[in-house]
Amino acid sequence: LIKEKNDFIIQKVFITACNAVEEQTDSDPLITASGKPISYGQTLALSRDMTILAATNRLDMIDPALLRSGRLEVHLELPVPDAQARKAILAIHLGKKPVSSDFSIDWLVAETEGLVGADLESIVRGAALRVISEFVEKNESDLNKFMIRKKHFLSSLKEVVG
Repeated sequence: LIKEKNDFIIQKVFITACNAVEEQTDSDPLITASGKPISYGQTLALSRDMTILAATNRLDMIDPALLRSGRLEVHLELPVPDAQARKAILAIHLGKKPVSSDFSIDWLVAETEGLVGADLESIVRGAALRVISEFVEKNESDLNKFMIRKKHFLSSLKEVVG
């Protein structure tokens, strides 16, 4: 955090959706984070000990100038999770959520090929929100009926994948 010109120095910066990189007119790469422009050159001038970690799912959109030696040097590509990894990710997000017997995690694993962890989390969260909404709309009071059903996952899945 920078309070005054040299009072505080940024040491670590995480940039999500790094594909929001654009070219400025003076050819200095510009990263927009939270609607505020951050110039790569200006940022590095703040501290030589700075660590920048950036994430994107669109590497093809990144300005090659940012990927040259001395800039964002280490590139780590995480593959799309396979069935075993998707099952583990879904198990984490399902946790102890109440699911009905008509739902099978193996079914959802099969339906989510090509999706990543954020998509899987969104599907589970969406299904849970759907059952909560249903529960409230029906003015239900029997908590034994509070179950996430396959239909909730189907609806959420359709919303995520389109």
